Amino acid sequence: MPPIHGNEDDLHWIASLPDAVNLRQLLEEIEKGLILRALKSSGGVQAEAARRLQLSRSDLAYKLTEYEIKADAE
Repeated sequence: MPPIHGNEDDLHWIASLPDAVNLRQLLEEIEKGLILRALKSSGGVQAEAARRLQLSRSDLAYKLTEYEIKADAE
């Protein structure tokens, strides 16, 4: 996946959102979805999921607690 730098080509999906959004809720949903996807694709291995998300293991652990996500492996 190419890095997101904020140019229009990378962020074309933003145009499909309604004009008024709850930004905090949207960002939480996106973050939680990306964490769940990383955990699934890494077989539940938190260290690998953190690497894929370019987070430290402690940052990922904090977010797992924050979003009440149970990781199967580890």
